This record gives sequence, C-alpha cells and structure tokens, in this order.
Amino acid sequence: MATLRSILLTVQDLFEQEIEHGCNDNVVPGGTQLSVRNHFTKTRPLNLDLELRKQLRQIYGCFDNYPQSTPIERIYDIEQAKNLVEAMLADIPTNFSRPDRAMSTSDSVAQPDQGIHANFGSCSHRPIRQVSIDPSTLDFLTTSMETIDGVGPRSAAKLESDLGIRTVGQLLDYFPRAYHDQGQVTLIGDVGRTGDSQTIQGKVAKQSYIRPRRSGGKAFAKIAIYDGTGIAQLVVFGNQRISYLRKALSVETYVVVSGKFERKYREIQASNFEFEVITDEEAERIHTGRIVPKYSLTSNLTQRSVRRWVKNTLDAYVAHYPEFLPEEIRRKYALLDWHHAISEIHFPSSAEMKDLARQRLAFNEFFLLQVWLASNKKKSTSTPGISFDIDSDAPPLVEQFLDELPFQLTKAQRRSFQQIEDDMRRPKPMSRLLQGDVGSGKTMVAALSLLNAAQCGYQSALMVPTEVLADQHAINLGEWFSSLGVEVGLLKGDLSKKERERILEQIINGTIHVVVGTQALIQESVTFSNLGLVVIDEQHRFGVLQRARLREKRSIGSSSEESSLLCTPDVLVMTATPIPRTLSLTIYGDLNVSIIDELPPGRQEIKTEWVREKGRLDLYSQLQQEIEKGQQVYIVYPLVEESEKLEEIKAATEMANHLQNEVFPDRRVGLLHGRMKSSEKRTVMIDFKAAMIDILVSTTVIEVGIDIPNATIMVIENAERFGLAQLHQLRGRVGRGQYQSWCYLIASPKSEDGVRRIQAMTRTNNGFELAEIDLEIRGPGEFFGTRQSGLPEFRIADIIKDAALLEAAKSEAEKIVTIAPDLTQADHRLVESLVEKNWDSKANLIQS
Repeated sequence: MATLRSILLTVQDLFEQEIEHGCNDNVVPGGTQLSVRNHFTKTRPLNLDLELRKQLRQIYGCFDNYPQSTPIERIYDIEQAKNLVEAMLADIPTNFSRPDRAMSTSDSVAQPDQGIHANFGSCSHRPIRQVSIDPSTLDFLTTSMETIDGVGPRSAAKLESDLGIRTVGQLLDYFPRAYHDQGQVTLIGDVGRTGDSQTIQGKVAKQSYIRPRRSGGKAFAKIAIYDGTGIAQLVVFGNQRISYLRKALSVETYVVVSGKFERKYREIQASNFEFEVITDEEAERIHTGRIVPKYSLTSNLTQRSVRRWVKNTLDAYVAHYPEFLPEEIRRKYALLDWHHAISEIHFPSSAEMKDLARQRLAFNEFFLLQVWLASNKKKSTSTPGISFDIDSDAPPLVEQFLDELPFQLTKAQRRSFQQIEDDMRRPKPMSRLLQGDVGSGKTMVAALSLLNAAQCGYQSALMVPTEVLADQHAINLGEWFSSLGVEVGLLKGDLSKKERERILEQIINGTIHVVVGTQALIQESVTFSNLGLVVIDEQHRFGVLQRARLREKRSIGSSSEESSLLCTPDVLVMTATPIPRTLSLTIYGDLNVSIIDELPPGRQEIKTEWVREKGRLDLYSQLQQEIEKGQQVYIVYPLVEESEKLEEIKAATEMANHLQNEVFPDRRVGLLHGRMKSSEKRTVMIDFKAAMIDILVSTTVIEVGIDIPNATIMVIENAERFGLAQLHQLRGRVGRGQYQSWCYLIASPKSEDGVRRIQAMTRTNNGFELAEIDLEIRGPGEFFGTRQSGLPEFRIADIIKDAALLEAAKSEAEKIVTIAPDLTQADHRLVESLVEKNWDSKANLIQS
C-alpha cells in the first residue's frame, strides 16, 4: 500500500514536470487538478488525522481555478502547492504509514463538492510581488562584479574590457543570444544516428591516451562514458585540454554530456561537446541536461565561465529585483514578475518559460521608452511656447505666396498646413511630424510654415542631411521668397571663414529670416536673434538629441536666467520615408503626426523594370531614345556606408568616363559624389537643372529632395545592395514633371531577400507598402539603408515581432503619464528612476 510520503513525492514530481512544461496543464491526461485528486484519493486507507487531511485539502485547493487560469497564474498556484507539499514532507517521518485514528467517509480528501476550498483556504490569492516605492532598491545593480563568487580581479577585468560589463546589473542585462535545448537525455545506444546535438548521461568507465603514430602527429585522449546501453568515446585534442578533462572526468565520475555524436571507426564518438559532472542528484545543472544559454563572447571568455558567473550572480541577487509594473498590468498581459523573468531568461526551466521571460523583459524596454516619450510630450506641452499671431500691420506673406503659385495645393497639403498653423497659434511648443511619400509636396507645406513664422516676426531654421539638398532648398526658397522680402541664408560646413562669419552675423542681427543648413546649424557658434521655428528635413538622418539641440538655440545676449524664461521654438520634422507604425512609435513617439497622402494632380506613375546584366545594351538604347526627346537621366551607384568609400567613388568616376567616351560620346555626361567640393557639386546641379547635362552619374548623394522635373529616367546600378526604402527614395527623383518616367533596376540578387526587394519595387509605387516589406526584411536597425542613429537600441525587444507588445506598452505608459506627468507619486518613483537610467542619458540616440 502506498504511504503518505510516497504519494506526496509522486505529486511533487508531477509539479516539477508541470513547471518544466510551462504550466500548460497538459503533462498528464485530464489535467493537473484531476491528477492531484486521484493521487490524494489513495490516502483514504491511511486513516489520516484531521490536521493532515486539512493540509492535503489546502494543497488541493491551490488547483481550484487551475484549468481556467493562464500559465502565469498557474505558476503561482503550483509554487504554493509545492511549498505546502515540502512542508508536509519535512514534518512526517520517513517510515510514516498510518495514524491510529480511523477516517470516516465524510472526511474523504478529494471531493470537490464538499467545499474544501472555502473551508480550508485556497491559493486563489497568488503571491504576486508588490510594487516597490523605494528607488534605492535598485542600488544592488551597481555592485561590482568582483564581489561575485568565482569572479576575481582578472576575470572582472576581462568582462569589462571584452563586454563592457562592470556591475551586477550589466551582467544580468547581458541576455543570451541563443539557447541549446539539452534537456532530453538519450540512451548511448541510440545516439549518433541523426546528426543532431544530443545529450547522454552515464559514468566514466575508462581513460585512454593515444600517442602520435608518426612524427609530427597529434596525441589525443579518449574518455569512455557508459550508461548500460552502450559506450560513447569523448575524443580530446590538445595537451592542455587533455590534462584538464582527465582530471575533471576521472573514472567512476557521473557526468552529463551534450554534443554531436557520430558512429565511426566502429564506435560512438564526440569531439565537440559540453559536459557537467553530477555531484548531487538534486544539484541544478547549468551546462548540460537542460536548456543551456549561449552568450555572445570574445575568444578571451568561455561559455562555461560566463554561465557560472551569471548563475552565481543570480543566486546572490535575483531576489533583490524590485517590482515596478503595477499588478493590474502584469495580470492584464500575463507578465512574469521582474525577478522571475531575469532568472528564466538566463536559465529557462522550459521553452515556454523562456518565451514568457522574454515577453516580460521586452515589455519592460517598450514601457520605459514609452513613458519617457509620453513624459517628454507632456512636458513640452507645459513649457511656454510661442503663439504665432500675425500683426494686423504685418504683410500677409502666406496669402501673397499662395496667390502667386501657378497651381493649387492638394487637399492633403492644405489639411497638413492647417494642422501646423493651428499648432503654431497655440502658446505651447509645436512638436509635429510631417510625413508623406516622395513627390507629395512636403517642401511646399514647410515653406508655408517658414513664411508663417516670418510674418509673425520670427526667424526659422531648416536643417537637412546633405549639402546638395541644403543648396537646393536655399536656391528654391530664395527664388520663392524673393518677392516677399524674406531673406534666406545658407550655412554649411565648407563655407570659407569670411563667408561663414558674414552669415553668422546676419543670423545674429536678424537680417536673415530663414537659415538653411546641415548639421552646422547645431554648432555652439550659431546664435539666433529670434528663433521661432525649427524645420528638420529627412528626420531619420538625425538623432532625437540633435533635434533637441537645435530646438534649444537661444537668442543673442541672453543670460542663463533670461534663457530659462524664453519661449521654446516650435519644431516641424519631415520625412519622405514612409514609417511603419511600430517604428514610428519608437522614433516619433513624442510627436503629433500629419500625413500627406496624395500626390499633386497630373503626376504619372513611375514604371519600374528589373534589368539583368544581359539587357544592359538594350537599356542604353532606351536611354538614347529618351535623351533624343529632350529628357534627362540619372545613373546611381550604391554605397556601403554614408561616408562614400573611395572604391565606390572610383567606380562611379570610371562609369562616367566609360559612358561619355564609349557609350554616349555625343551626349553630355556629368558626375556627382559626396567627396566633391561644395562649389563643384553646386555647379553640377545647376548645369543638370539647366539641361546642360544629359546623363548624371551619381552616388546616393541625390537620394533625397532633389527636384529636376525634366529628369525622367532613373537607372540604379547594383540595386540589390539597397534597401527598399532607399530604392523608393531614389525612384522618387524622377516623375516630377508631366512626362512618363521610368526606373530601371540593374540587379543580380544572390539571396531570396534580394529578389523579394526587386520584385516589390516592380510591383508597387506605394511607399507605405514597401516600407512594411523593407522593415520585415532588413529589421529596424538597417531600415533606412544605413545604421539608424535615431533609433533606440533594445537588448531583447523586437519592434517587428513584438508589435502588439509595443502597442500595449504605449497604452499603459500614456495612462500613467496622464495620471502623474512628473512620476512623483510613490508607486511611480521606481519607474521614474528606471526611465532616467535607461533613456534620459541615451547619448547614442545621436550619431557622433
């Protein structure tokens, strides 16, 4: 007959299996609740006393709602039940069989209809950790790694020099890059047939040292592992490793080994393996026999060492992790407690628990970012801003400009400018994103905004990413505004000292009303007379902090005290790169959004074709025909990085010479790249705009903003090297006039993703559709073609895979900031501290 101890041990084993399988209630047929009931029914013949029966009912009561609960809720239930079982096992003697008291039928343990949960309590109140109100509970995260068992000064120095890890918090935030599931133990007699990594368990039966058979050969060792079904030989090379393993795996040692086993030379072998000595059946394994973490390491560090350090750190500090997410949020989204997630992400008890841990930690990253963005947005609306009210005596510049235009604005342009104008009238700083596809007319809306500031007596700054674009904007705005008395100045990095000083003086004295420039605008030497509006074109090229730096420009002569009283300029950022919503939430979460979702009338859809190398001559014939009609052509070469490597410039230069001398000797071929002097680039663009150049060979310096209506053909060489967003931008340089335009993609993609990009370009002209595909293919870090300096970097969250989680985090963050904008309530102090730690000092949001 079963004893109470044996029944409790069986139930205890059931609980362990349920936890290992993620508490999905599928370990045994009928579910965990029914299985516990069946096991406890076996206690009836034991005639247990009232106290023991009460304890069993408490255990069973933990499963009152188990079938209907979420896996997260079940974890708390089963942990409580485990603790109760362990307490009972500790209190009963090993040979306990039955007390003297007889048990009546009415005392039966496992009868749900007897209301046992109400009478003796249940686990419906789960031990979810309360939110901490003390920011000092985070202090342990700054503890030096040298305090951790097994990490001496040399190891600590390696961690710092190789991984930048100095503290406990940095180590526990260094999440595994991958996992290897070694939890399934296979009999040695069955391994080595699949080619997959497998795990065995057995005893070291023999060690052999094999000397080299010939001069120059390598000695090696074999360590035989036996489990009763077969022998596996661990083959070891290298004197140092042989010496180490012969000591570590002495004969009679019990060991777990994971690796790829092969059947060759009439035996089962493994030469690339992980092992762990079994010193205690209850000891927790971290290197084998479980889901094993793998970290991104340098050659100076080993996986075994880092895993041991992480385990020792968890043992010492994981219980110190406070909780900062309110209980209702954790319950609503089935999120683990923070300390539990940290433990499970490093050493998962099951695949399901690994996923749950990742979900909680990803939510943490999104939530803290969204609190930061929502808080910034809230603060900006509480900061004094400029109310752009036009003086009755001032000339109505916007109306005059619109009257002089030879065309009507689109509905989307009018709607967007109305939103901007409304923002500018309010006595709060404007923070708005103007988003529109290529050719939708964003520059015209920006021009109206600049005029609105000028007619109210304020200066404006327009910052753009390239000198070519700065030149074009300065020329266009100068022409548009010349009859209105609005002066436009150009400030960029390659001006002569004399010219720069002249421009700076005109900015200071207010002679220049609109300043166009590159990043030179955010330099300390630039001071405005009365800055009211900041417009940033192609926002994705700049970091969030660069935007803030330009916004913080103050007027001449203002002391720090006076500066604090000045109104903050309005900010309008523009992008022609359609941004998927998830990416927009991370980059532009602090901005309101206006979208220009229609093109000016008369624009024809650009036809796009994929050209293989064998079709190059036919393409040249097509170009010749278009040029004969008076049209112009771009031919673009790709860059690996934005700095324009010399080999690409050389390739573009050689191609320009080849086209001029051998392909189109009777045509005018020009060349444009980023290493040219500013005056040279300006001359080339002026000549191209004046139709004095038929074919312009260029690097991607012409990617954004260039507007030549007579250019109707875009040829992109090596198109497979571009992202979809960049290809779409380049295509948008044509199709700006009344004539049919073409985009030819010369490409030989070597991957499925490359083929997919080219096919997508030929299928649609919709920038938003292409953006979604591009984000999916390239990932957020490379979405814009070069590393996105303004994109927050996440340790574990993925804005594509975790889009729903991002939306949830945004919603919850906004609720908290609405209730407590300054996060000063006691329950929010820890959130405030974490936001400051994670985001307030993120200087990597700006490209150095």
